[in-house]
Amino acid sequence: MIKISLLMVFLFFVMLSVALLYVTFVPEYVADLEGPEGYDLSYEDEKHRYRSFSSNGEEIYYTGINESGDLIDTSGDAHWIYMYGGGCVNCHGTDGRGGVPIMMGNIMSPDIRYSTLSSGEHHMNHVPYDEETLKIAITEGIDSEGIPLDMNMPRWEMTDKDLDNLIGYLKDL
Repeated sequence: MIKISLLMVFLFFVMLSVALLYVTFVPEYVADLEGPEGYDLSYEDEKHRYRSFSSNGEEIYYTGINESGDLIDTSGDAHWIYMYGGGCVNCHGTDGRGGVPIMMGNIMSPDIRYSTLSSGEHHMNHVPYDEETLKIAITEGIDSEGIPLDMNMPRWEMTDKDLDNLIGYLKDL
């Protein structure tokens, strides 16, 4: 009985140590991401939400908030977004090329530039996206071949205008 208790205590401290190492080293990339005018994505300072962006699509990409100041709701298993807020940039980077490790996961975010998604040269070797299939991927989490995307991808619940503006921004990346 004592051996089991000691083993449980040992495992607890191992898990705690791993969690502390993760929190200390892995999420650093989130705080270092900066957008226009040094946009701070740490969400610790609310005033940064209201910096100027060149378009509604860019603002959504960086903040998950549209130009009217409305937070865009999400569904799916990306629960971190409910706690920390954020937009596409948190996972796909400032240039849309991805390669950012997904928090608490073992995958890297993909390149979501429209030029890459629509060319068929994507690392996932999928059928090229068009605007309609990209809209479905963003809002329903279904890829261009009809296969569900990983649950780390939020299902964004945005208006048609916001969706069109976001895709327009992805075309500019």
